[in-house]
Amino acid sequence: MSNRDLVKMAFYLALFALLDYIATTSGILQMPNGGSIGIATITLVVASYDLGFKKALLLTQLSIIIQTTLSGVPFFVSWLQFILDYVLAFGVYALAANVFTTKLKGFYMSWGLVIANILRFVFHVLSGIYFWEVPLIPSIIYNGPYMLATLIITFIVVGLMLPRLHLQD
Repeated sequence: MSNRDLVKMAFYLALFALLDYIATTSGILQMPNGGSIGIATITLVVASYDLGFKKALLLTQLSIIIQTTLSGVPFFVSWLQFILDYVLAFGVYALAANVFTTKLKGFYMSWGLVIANILRFVFHVLSGIYFWEVPLIPSIIYNGPYMLATLIITFIVVGLMLPRLHLQD
């Protein structure tokens, strides 16, 4: 890995930490048992476009360490639940650039971002069902609002940022 990539990764992690801190301390759409609008995922998606899948995957996993450091050690009932709620849920953002992106009048529509958010939502819902023993519909209702808000905000911000970052040609 080049020094340039290491510096970029450090920058993305610092930006992730800042945005995650803002999201978790602002109280805006903060769920009582965990979960908030994930504005920090913007950095994970942009890193996917900038660094490629392997480096972005490493970055997503390092972001979990930052998340747990800033918000305290997460309560989890098993390692499988931790993997589902964190490792897989955030790891899918590394795939964002690997799915087609369409351009519409200078706005990039990242369908990989949409798929990543849907997969993350599914992982959280499954975790709610299997580990927190919440039925399907209540798990969807609990995870839906903040994941939908995350999807919309991230889709708009990333769509506006990508052409200005010259990551896509």
